[in-house]
Order: sequence, then structure tokens, then C-alpha cells
Amino acid sequence: MIAIHPHFLVDESGCPVAVQVPLDEFRALVLAIYDAGKIGEGEAATMLGVSRLEFYALALEAGISTCPYTHESVEAENANLCSYRQGGRRLFQRKKRCW
Repeated sequence: MIAIHPHFLVDESGCPVAVQVPLDEFRALVLAIYDAGKIGEGEAATMLGVSRLEFYALALEAGISTCPYTHESVEAENANLCSYRQGGRRLFQRKKRCW
């Protein structure tokens, strides 16, 4: 297995493997790995040497969603919120969407 690092690759024994990759190509690689769900936001940000907020901006610029929710999961959560009752009264009064 090879672990990715911004400046070099490391083999199984932890020895660096010299590889020169242009920054734009490396950024695209990290974004693709993130988009495939292989790494999280924090790990991707660390690999690119940026903050999490800067990573979100890079992902947005590349057209990659950082929101883990599907439309169906948002609708299901909204239905749960709408049906929740406290003391016999609905917490939210809107008919379709509660947020």
C-alpha cells in the first residue's frame, strides 16, 4: 500500500518514494479521492496544507459537494422534525418544510 503525502509518497515500510507532481495535479488527485469518499475533509485539507474552510472553497471551485446529505435524507429528517411533538403541540407550524 502507498500512502499519499503532498511532497512524496511513502511505501509500506515508511520510506519516501521520490515523486514530483505539479500542485494542480496533486490538488485534483486529492479532490478526486475525497469525492470518491476515500478520505474526509480534514484529511484532504491536511494533505493540501490548507484549513478546512479553504478546502471547502477548493471543493466548491471544483464542483465537488461537501454536503453528505442526499435529497431523500434531508426530506426524511424534515419529516421527523415536523412530526416531533412536545407537550402535545407541534414545534413547527409550517405544512411542507420546517426549516
